[in-house]
Amino acid sequence: MIQKKFLYKDISAAEEAIPEIRSLLENTPHKAALLTFYEKGLAAGDVETYIKHIKDSGDPDLLIAGITLTMIAELMPEGEGILLNLILTEESDIEVITLPCSPGGEENAADILKLKLDSRDDVKVVELFSSNMRLNNTLFIENAMKGHEDSVLFGTTTIKGLPTKMSVVEEASVVEIEQIEASFESNEFIFGDGILQEGFVAVVFSGEKLAVQANYALGWSPIGRRLYPELGSSPDKGETVVNTINCAAAVEIYKEYLGVYPDPYLISNICEFPFMVERDGINICLIPIDCGKNGELYFMMSLRKGEPLRLSFASHDEVLNASHSSLLNMENFKPEALFLTLCGNRINFLKEDAHLEWDGFSKTCPGHALMHGACELFYHKGKGGILNSAHLAIGLKEGENMVPDSEHSFLEVESLRHGRILPLSDRMSVFLSKITSELKELANEADRANKAKSAFLSHMSHEIRTPINAILGMDEMILRESSEDEILDYAEDIRSAGNNLLGIVNDVLDFSKIEAGKMTIIPVEYEIRSIINDLYNIVRMRADNKGLKVILDIDPSIPSVLFGDENRIKQVVSNILTNAVKYTEKGSVTLSIRKTEDSSPEDRDALKLSCPGENPPDSSVRLLVTVKDTGIGIRPEDVKRLFRKYERMDEKRNRMVEGTGLGLNISKQLLELMGSSLSVESIYGEGSTFGFEIIQGVVNDEPVGEVKGRLKNPEHHRYRVKFTAEDARILVVDDNMVNLNVIRKLLKETRIQVDTAVSGEEALGLVKKNEYDVIFLDHLMPNMDGPETLEHMRRMKDNRSENAPVISLTANALSGARDQYLKAGFRDYLSKPVDPQNLEDMLYNYISPEKIRTVKKNDERPEREVKNPLPEWLNKVSGIDAEMGLKNCSTVEIYLTALECFYEVIGENADEIEEYWKKKDWENYTIKVHALRSSAKLIGASSLAGQAEILEKAGHNSDTEVIFQNTERLLNDYRALKGELSDHYNKGLI
Repeated sequence: MIQKKFLYKDISAAEEAIPEIRSLLENTPHKAALLTFYEKGLAAGDVETYIKHIKDSGDPDLLIAGITLTMIAELMPEGEGILLNLILTEESDIEVITLPCSPGGEENAADILKLKLDSRDDVKVVELFSSNMRLNNTLFIENAMKGHEDSVLFGTTTIKGLPTKMSVVEEASVVEIEQIEASFESNEFIFGDGILQEGFVAVVFSGEKLAVQANYALGWSPIGRRLYPELGSSPDKGETVVNTINCAAAVEIYKEYLGVYPDPYLISNICEFPFMVERDGINICLIPIDCGKNGELYFMMSLRKGEPLRLSFASHDEVLNASHSSLLNMENFKPEALFLTLCGNRINFLKEDAHLEWDGFSKTCPGHALMHGACELFYHKGKGGILNSAHLAIGLKEGENMVPDSEHSFLEVESLRHGRILPLSDRMSVFLSKITSELKELANEADRANKAKSAFLSHMSHEIRTPINAILGMDEMILRESSEDEILDYAEDIRSAGNNLLGIVNDVLDFSKIEAGKMTIIPVEYEIRSIINDLYNIVRMRADNKGLKVILDIDPSIPSVLFGDENRIKQVVSNILTNAVKYTEKGSVTLSIRKTEDSSPEDRDALKLSCPGENPPDSSVRLLVTVKDTGIGIRPEDVKRLFRKYERMDEKRNRMVEGTGLGLNISKQLLELMGSSLSVESIYGEGSTFGFEIIQGVVNDEPVGEVKGRLKNPEHHRYRVKFTAEDARILVVDDNMVNLNVIRKLLKETRIQVDTAVSGEEALGLVKKNEYDVIFLDHLMPNMDGPETLEHMRRMKDNRSENAPVISLTANALSGARDQYLKAGFRDYLSKPVDPQNLEDMLYNYISPEKIRTVKKNDERPEREVKNPLPEWLNKVSGIDAEMGLKNCSTVEIYLTALECFYEVIGENADEIEEYWKKKDWENYTIKVHALRSSAKLIGASSLAGQAEILEKAGHNSDTEVIFQNTERLLNDYRALKGELSDHYNKGLI
């Protein structure tokens, strides 16, 4: 393949090229010959005459194609010019296809070109010329290239006159601009078989041994926030009209960001800052070809509805570096023919440095063709289209049996003045000032959003976990005290549902901990058999309900006692097992735990990852844990989305499956914290296998043996107290009487003396009088919260309980909560809702051993007392729905106790609410109203609870108008309820 170029300033000088062209055609063996004619400023008649002259004196098979350019870079900036480019191929075919086309006929023209391409083998490159700025080039290109996406299309377009407000000469006057426009107005055409004022000319290169290298270089990068355009219909010019951007006239964006008005120098003033759209993974620049009287902007390329824009920016070095990368890439390819298509905006931008974009290519391929049209055309692998500000380098060579490059290279590395081009420094000053203010705004928004999220999670934790505490606590009393199988069935269902709800809350809170980087791994000694038993029981009931078989495949040689984070491992496997059951309708779910190898020296470091902050045992074991199901499976394309937060696969098919979409994401991140990773194998429609390998310390290497036969199936919970401690005395501090009541009831059979306080101040008074074995201290209380109360206790000289372990009792389970309480001096942390077993275990550990009497398993449980029916007088109390209260409390005994507690604090609580109201202490006001809402709802005082809920929300939102309008009514109704109950209280009925 041979390429030679001829460059002339006028048509008469171009006559000199004809003898040399004739000589090359006669003396050089070739299969095909193409002469490409790029011209600027010539009359169509002169060009037609010249082409005829060439054909008459040369090879009759010589193919000719050409286009009117906006400029010829090597002849910049004024005057007419001609660039002739001759290519002779040895083995490749060339065909020129002329397609006359008016606006609206693009699809028909595309069909003709597509048929031509379909008829040829090994189409490698299509060079395309387009004329008439109203043609939809995108529509034509995408339709013509269907089925030929591996082929490279490149080229350029003419334009009917320069844009009304464009200057290619920095210091040109408006008159000079108008003269340039007039010359272009009469000289816009392309040619193939004939000269066309509108239509397309395609030059098709094909051949088995033709190789192509296609480079797309840019240099501009997006900057600033997204901009949202509103598209108009039927643009007068180009493919797209943008009426507004961010709800303002489109052209206003240049005033706002650059201080540029739509005067005759608009395009030159914005050339450094083209719009940019990210499409199909590549960045494409857009520069308007004109603006309308209503501030609309016209573009040559097609924008898609809803597609956001951003402004972009580049320095000279960034633009030149992009083209230099293309040069290096092309030097490695060693082309025999080379086409450079450069946007005029790059010349307008680089000015005296513009030649650096093509000088280097002259050494690589001296005969290269360099063109500058109105916009660049580039399409490969379904990407690209109409471009601005781009640098295209298309290299060809033949003679080698080469496969075309499968991927083209994307090498992207307040005073306003009018009537002249503003210095770049002025525009940059305005631009960067605007961008800086937006970045500050975005940072503030992110900070506010983060604080709002933390506040929401804190509030959600308190709001949801506190009633769950009451529900599970009261349900525990039913399970302990009822002997009716039907009632126990109901209670088991309540416990299951409550724990599921608690699991959802914990998922969200766990995720917040992981996001904050405060999720901790707490390794302990544990029995592997215990974990397997718990996991089996977690999944067995769910599986039984769906008729699924649960299969255990446990390696009997696994050591019986291990060291690691038992709870996190159980959480991960439980998540995977639960998912397996959810997405399996028939068949089985198999849990396999196998020992893959014994301890090795390399495992010591890995063990430290899974047991951070601890000194793990010297020996270790590597376990492979897998869960296999026969469920619906996962599509291959969905596997990579599995671990995204809040996402669920095959949503339409699985719309009835419950869950937050966080389980797998949390499991993956927990395993990463323990030095492991979660793997998945799946066949859609057949099932999935999830697994991970983890190293655990070995505490007791005695084999676990056969596990399945020794599993304990859960039965109705028959509570047996673990110990009694008549001489022990504890203090529970919580501003919510319901919580105090629940804990008192849960500890009834331990015979521990339980004192309660509803405030930090009251707790301080009690520790002066009494010596406590353990103190449970709530976090969120008015006036003096838990940490403040603890600090006062530590400084008190007359504190009789200074040696008592103080345990944080709280519903605040946000990330970092545990560390917060331990650093504040708490001995331990007990989360609400209170788990009865955890409560007893904690007391068993912290109460002095000499006060503990362990209850043997065969000790008989005392007979339950027969409960009285609901007293008739309760139905007559105004403002209370006794049936609802009984339903909330489960038994009459608990309900009457709750009612007594509620009554006894009415006066004090009402006075405190009124005091905070008058002082405008909205923080403590909201805390007290929140507590009233919970307790009023519990006893069935629905109206009062509803009022409190409205005021609580107003407190959180600082809505003082609502607070002032409704607080007095709340206090009146609250105190009136005390009058309703006082007679019954005085008679000992409550």
